[in-house]
Order: sequence, then C-alpha cells, then structure tokens
Amino acid sequence: MESSKKVIAIGLDAAEPSLIEKWMAEGYLKNLAALRSQGAYGTLSSSADWLVGSTWPTFYTGTLPGNHGFYHYLQWRNDKMDYDRPNPKWISAIPFWRELGDSCKVIAVDIPLTFPPTPFNGIEISGWASHDRIYPTSSFPKEKIGWVIKNFGKPPISDEVGGLQEMSELLKLKDELINANQKETELITSLIKNEEWDLFLCCFTSTHRGGHKFWTLPDENQDITNVKGEFSENGFSQNTLSHKRGVISMARSSDYDSASSQFFIMHADRTGPENGLDGSYAAFGMITEGEDTLDAIANTPVDINPLNGDVELPKKDVVIKSFMKYADVPVI
Repeated sequence: MESSKKVIAIGLDAAEPSLIEKWMAEGYLKNLAALRSQGAYGTLSSSADWLVGSTWPTFYTGTLPGNHGFYHYLQWRNDKMDYDRPNPKWISAIPFWRELGDSCKVIAVDIPLTFPPTPFNGIEISGWASHDRIYPTSSFPKEKIGWVIKNFGKPPISDEVGGLQEMSELLKLKDELINANQKETELITSLIKNEEWDLFLCCFTSTHRGGHKFWTLPDENQDITNVKGEFSENGFSQNTLSHKRGVISMARSSDYDSASSQFFIMHADRTGPENGLDGSYAAFGMITEGEDTLDAIANTPVDINPLNGDVELPKKDVVIKSFMKYADVPVI
C-alpha cells in the first residue's frame, strides 16, 4: 500500500446501535468509546429485508442480494427443486479482501457467512467464534486453525438451541458468550501484535446470539412463557394419547411448560410410564399415512458434528416443505 497507516475495522454482529451508544455514554463500554473517539464510527444500512442472511454477503461483496444471491443459510434451488446450503459452486460471493492482491496484506477473523477461505495475501480465520456457521471452522493458511485451537481453544460458541430456555441455561449461555468475547479478543490481539498486515477485519458475534436470547419483557406483568404442557403429570389428564409409532409429541426442557415449536415423531413404540414419555410429554397428533417417509427420516445417514464431536447431524438436511391441517381429530 502507498500509505504506511494501518486500518482496523471491528464489526459487532446484529448489535442494537441505540443500546451500544447508550452504554458508551453511560461509561459501561469504555474501550469502545475510546476507539470511537480515536477513529471512525457508524452504522451500516442493512439488507435484512431480503432475509437476514444477506447482510454480511452484501457487506463483503459490495453488491446487493439480487446480485450476490446469498440471503440465507438454506436456500431454494430451482434446478434441483430442493433446498440446499449455499455453496461457492452455485453462488459467487467472494469477499473483497481475497481479491486485493499483493499490494494489501489482510487479516480477517470470523466475518460471518463466508465460504471457506481460499489462498490470498493474508490470513483468514472462519467460523471459530461465530454465531452463524455454514461450514466447519477453517482457515487460510490451512494449518492456521490448528494454531488457533492449540493456543486459544476449540470454538467457544456452541450451536444455538431453538425456542425458549430455562433461566439456568440462559445464565450458562451468558457466561459462554462473555468467555467467547475474551477468547476472541486474545486471538485478535495476538494476530495484531505478531503478524504483518495492512488491513485487519474482525467481527464479534456474541451480540447476535445474545440478541436472540436476552431481552427485557415489554411488560413485566406479561407472561410470554409457552402454553401449559398438556399431559397428566402436569395436571392435564384428558390427554391419553400414548407414544406409539407415528405419534407426534412436543419436545421440551425439564420445565413442564417450556414446549414451543419443536416436536418429535415416534419411530417405534415407547409406551407406558417406564419409558418416560406417556404422561410426561404432550402428544398431540399422529401420522395416518407415509410410514415409509418416517422410516426414511430415521435411516438418514448422519455425520458427527465436527464442532463438538458428539452430536449426530444428517448428511443432508431433512426439510418439511409444506404442511396442511385437514381436521380436528378427537384424542383416542
């Protein structure tokens, strides 16, 4: 570069600007306030109206969603008539720092929703402390991610849990996100001090996960917990539907009233109190046809999740493309 000045750009993923500015003014975010006073600060217009996943690809390609075509972690493909995860083979969304050439040495850390790094003039860490991961943690040079894990640990942000969670789980998440920020800061500081660079890009994504899970009730008297669990152990004796093959039931945490949008379908009979389902989970429906589809879902090939080593994930996403309510059927 012609100028000897270095540039650092820090992103706060999905952070609410009004809160950041309020807390800086109140003295809670002193480091951010100091950076703002010494550099440049601003908010970016968002392309989230084209679905939330389009925002970062719009930033790093400099084009609108209609051009780069990347707007969600799961997208419809007309050529396959199916959903698919974004892939560089059919979406061209190349981050600008990978195309700056020899004149500018760049380090990029955890910029959300990027495809795995390809060779360029610099260092890139992808998906290490990220809220959104569309690919396993990776880096360029390839061996750099091994150095990150050896010195700073495994990815510090776990996979997101959908739906409402108990307070104890949210407190654990709070500690996890604070630790993730500290680990990310240590990594970034080490790279700044020990590597050569002209442009340094980094993003903290704990703000995104926190935005999904932490908020103030609009009315402290308003109850936003889920509907009371309708099963006998919870005082609802009318539900006598047993957990036989094909029965659909609501998933929940240890809180009886925590079921919201997640459900499971029984692939085999697990009836009776000794199996821990009848009378303890709210069964609400059953499949009447298509048991071959149920078997196909159960037999879907799986991989071990590389981020934690113990969670099985389908090699191909199992997607409900549509549903229709036919009629209300009495519980039998």
